[in-house]
Amino acid sequence: MGRPLDVLIVDDDPLITRALARVLRSQHTVRLAEDLGRALALLEERTPDVVLCDFCMGDLTAAGFLRTVRARWPGIRLVLHSASRAELWHELLDDGTIDRAVVKPASVPDLLASLHA
Repeated sequence: MGRPLDVLIVDDDPLITRALARVLRSQHTVRLAEDLGRALALLEERTPDVVLCDFCMGDLTAAGFLRTVRARWPGIRLVLHSASRAELWHELLDDGTIDRAVVKPASVPDLLASLHA
């Protein structure tokens, strides 16, 4: 399904990041960030094709992070991967901050499809 991508997974749950990496690494290059600061550092090192990001990161939401990424790296596809209620993050989809939202738990086909424009 599409060309291999460079994917940055941003999620504070190590079980989720490892599971996502295991699924995606067969087809894509994957880097992991378990906090938003590390995610920004990895973005500075190399610009990925896609950022796959959880919405709730500890006591914070990723809304500000995603808006920063959209402003500084407008060519990156931003996919929200969240178990949070849609009313909490739907504005990010409506205002174009994110390209797609996938609700946890997502099927592997849905997850893979979300990475491609």
